[in-house]
Formats: sequence, C-alpha cells, structure tokens
Amino acid sequence: RSVATSARSAARPQGLVGTAVRKVNNRFGQVRAAQRYGAVVARLKREQQTAAPSSELLDQRLARATRRYNEARRAAAGFGRELTEVQRRQRAQKLGRAAKVGGAVLGAGVVGAALDGRERSYLQTVINARDGDRAGAVERSYLQAREFARRRDTIATTKELIEVEYIMNSAGLEETAARAGAQIAHKVATVTRGRTADVGNIIGGVYKQFGDQFEGTVREQMSQIGNILTHTQLKYKITNFDQLGAGLKEASSQANAMKISMADTATIIGILNNEGMEASRAGTAFNATFRNINKAADELGFSVTRLKDGQLDVVTTMQDLSSALDGLSIDERQGVLQELFGDEGMKGIIPILKNVEQLSAETADTVSKQLSGLLDERYEIFTKDDLAQLQKAKEHIRSLG
Repeated sequence: RSVATSARSAARPQGLVGTAVRKVNNRFGQVRAAQRYGAVVARLKREQQTAAPSSELLDQRLARATRRYNEARRAAAGFGRELTEVQRRQRAQKLGRAAKVGGAVLGAGVVGAALDGRERSYLQTVINARDGDRAGAVERSYLQAREFARRRDTIATTKELIEVEYIMNSAGLEETAARAGAQIAHKVATVTRGRTADVGNIIGGVYKQFGDQFEGTVREQMSQIGNILTHTQLKYKITNFDQLGAGLKEASSQANAMKISMADTATIIGILNNEGMEASRAGTAFNATFRNINKAADELGFSVTRLKDGQLDVVTTMQDLSSALDGLSIDERQGVLQELFGDEGMKGIIPILKNVEQLSAETADTVSKQLSGLLDERYEIFTKDDLAQLQKAKEHIRSLG
C-alpha cells in the first residue's frame, strides 16, 4: 500500500519523474516482501503436503502467509498501475523528452511473467550444456540471469541476458562462458551505446579467437575482453560499437593465425580509426598488412620478432621494419611498401609506421586497461540515474510473476 500511495502522490500535476523515482525507490519493500512471502508460501505448501496428519498450526501459518503474500502482490500491481498513470500525466504536461522516455519504460506492462516460456525454449535448442542436460542448463541460466537482474548494481533484465546467451551458445560457447559473456555484453553495450545482442555476438566471436590468451576463470577472461573493448571504443572515439566490432571480427582470424594479442589488435584498429579509416574497414587493412609481414621481412632483411609464448611482438617488428626503410627517399619508400603490401596493405602499414614511435605506449596503455576496473567503473554511472531506478522498478515487479 505504501508503494501505491507514493506513486499516487508522484502523479500530481507538479510531480516530476525525478521526484517520483526518489519517492518510489524508497518503497521497494513491498515488492521484495511479495517475493519473500511467495517463497514462504511455497515452502509451507510443501510442508503441508508431507504433514501427516494435517497440522492445524501449519494450516494457520500457511493461511496467514498467503494473505500477506496476496496483499503485497496487490500493492505491487497497484504500484505498476500508478506508475503508468505517472507516465500518462507527465506526457500530457509535455515535461520533455526525459520524462517521456522514463514513462515509456514503465508503461509497457510492468506486471507479467518473469521470463516468457518461449525464450527458454529457444535457449534449450542451442545451449551447450556441460553435462548434456539441456533442460537443467537452461534452468541454471535462468536462475543466474534473474539473480543478476535483481541486483542493486545492475540495470539488466532477465530477458535481455537470456537472449544474449542464446546468441553466444549459437556461436559455440559452452554454457558457463555464455552466461558470463551475456553479463559483460550487457555492460559494454550500456557504456558504448551499442545493442546488447550485437555486442554479445562480437564478444562471443572475440572470445573464441582470443579467449585462450587471457588468464583466470571464464568470468575473469570475459571481464578482460570487456575492458579492452570499452577502452578502445572510448579512447579512439570510434563512432559506434558496430564499427569496432566489425573491425575486430574481420581482423581476428588473421590475428589468431599470426598469434597477435587482442590488445595489439584492438590498439591498431584504434590507431587506424584515428588516422581517418573507419574501424569497420580497419580490419581489412589489418589483414593485408600482417598477411604480408613475413614477405616484407624476407625482402628487407629484418626479423619478425616473437615473445617467449610465441605471440608476435608487434611493436619491435614494426620498429625494425621502419629502421629497414631508413635511407630511402619518400618515393622509394612508397614504391617498396606498395610492392610488398599491395593497395589494401598500404592502407594499414602507412598509418602504423607513421605512429610507430607511439605504438609501444599505446599498446601498453591498452594492456594496463585489460586488468583494470574500467568497464565496471563506467557502467556504475548508468546504475545511478533516474532512468535506471525506473528500470529496476519494472524488473522487480516483473519478477513476481
């Protein structure tokens, strides 16, 4: 009742969405109470079924818990209706785009099933269960997604996470990796203004190509990938995540074949973007450059240097290539590079050599962000605004079923 009362007061003409959010945010106790009483009712029903003979005390406890559960559910349902009324009134008063967006998020049926059964069916068709039990794996995914969506420090929804898990399982990721990847994809998409499904598709592909380069658990590996992607998008001012994703997706096969780290690959994509080449096209130039690097080393007499673990030392190799070209005139240099790398490779090697002195520092910066809390730090900003609180209200109510 207190939730509904708060929402009604916020619906007065002078009530702004920000004020409504702050009032309603203090009243989530009813929603959480409904969740708790629902669990109590379920437990008591199980005890009642096993009780022999029937226990009058148990029956009384069950009746009392059921009554409180129903009261809390009605309050939560009233909460949803009143918030829809907030939307209608605020829109009528033309309070601005922010109010319209906030109301629209809440207006589309805040009380409903926690997860549409069809989504579970879709996931069950593709999930790569670690023990072969697809139904059990789907249940594990659903429970973990719901738990994550209910957390105070996230604005994800259960449905969003399950949809991304479908994409990642379809790409061949095992259920544990898909679950961790879905959460990271949600965060990266939020920070970079990408679409969660598209970001999930990219992260799934990147993990398959580069995942074994990272240490730690699957969740820690996914987190490192998320940090690199976020850093690259923000530092190099790439227009949108789709472009970065397309560039990395195109470059990943060649990078994997040449054993080039994800940090080096992302840094070069970023540098090419800063030199005027769209990140989506940078992957093609990257491929042409490194496909011909051994040929260039043979012709010019420099070494393709590798680290102890077999990864290509991109910085040293490019510095040696640059040194091998010393003494040539501009025209001679251009002619040699054209012959060795071709038209497409020229689009990559020229900007890389132009930035060869900064390449070491740029790559080191990307590596340092890999183990940082960059993604979580930027994501936290979005969990504290008014729209985030409205989204959390919707998710809490939907979880009641």
